[in-house]
Amino acid sequence: MVYAPLLLTGTAWVVATFGHLGRRARFATVWAGFVLTAVVAKAAMWVAATAPELGVADLLWSTSFTVPKAALYALVPAAVTLLARTGEREDGEPARRTHWPVAAISVSAVAVTGMWVASHWSRDLPDGLPSASPQGGVAGLLAGLVTLFLALARTQRTFARRSRTPSGAFLGGWLAALWAGIVLGAVQTAGLLILDGPGALLQTPAALWIRLGEGASLGVAFGWLPALLALPATGRAFRRAAGGASAATALSLAVAVAAMAGAVALAGPEPAPVARRPAAAPETELSPLRAVRGKRPRIVDSEGGRSCCAE
Repeated sequence: MVYAPLLLTGTAWVVATFGHLGRRARFATVWAGFVLTAVVAKAAMWVAATAPELGVADLLWSTSFTVPKAALYALVPAAVTLLARTGEREDGEPARRTHWPVAAISVSAVAVTGMWVASHWSRDLPDGLPSASPQGGVAGLLAGLVTLFLALARTQRTFARRSRTPSGAFLGGWLAALWAGIVLGAVQTAGLLILDGPGALLQTPAALWIRLGEGASLGVAFGWLPALLALPATGRAFRRAAGGASAATALSLAVAVAAMAGAVALAGPEPAPVARRPAAAPETELSPLRAVRGKRPRIVDSEGGRSCCAE
């Protein structure tokens, strides 16, 4: 009652918005749009099913398990759109430099919520690898934010050229965040390959599968922000004001760096668990053991009593 209608409606929205593109761009956009729609529909279904005990962060992170399956199913509608012959047109010119402030503000939001991100995404990555959380240290967080920023700016610029309608701008901003998360997942997989080597034959594809799914779910989780920020880009006033986007970009990046530093400072290492000796039963007396060598090696206690035989 929830999942199927949302999936069909979202897919139809994507096709109607970007059906005018060339075949390759249309295939990639419909494929990504189906994945985005499947993740949002799955999240909505889980909200309807678990509303009294809803955990928003766990729900958003768990959508990463939906991405790999949706990516396979998305090949079907994407391939069907290749058969349609529509009035294809070239991409238009993007609004001047508006993709830079959109990407900077969105990545700043990810940096501000670094502690929340650290508890769900990229929890098992080694220090120094690109990550959206401060758990991997300053170098890893900085590399992750820069990766997200560049990928989001590039994909946002692409989708801004593909549609000038408010509906297309909103959907394009969310799809841009989805692709940026996938790029982050690919970079993480490449870093793991460099550190650990290719490993077993099936280990590398599995790691890539998991990282891409987790990156896509991260993009969907914060993609609503660049989607909303992309809406003003369809207006002429915003395009004229975009001439001063360099100052806005610099300010946003400064906020991102400051938020990153604060997130790392707050994310101190967890204290190591204190090792405790096992408590003995009240009537049990522990005595040290030693090994006795010979024709029949054995283990005895401090009083010479035989405890066990060694084969």
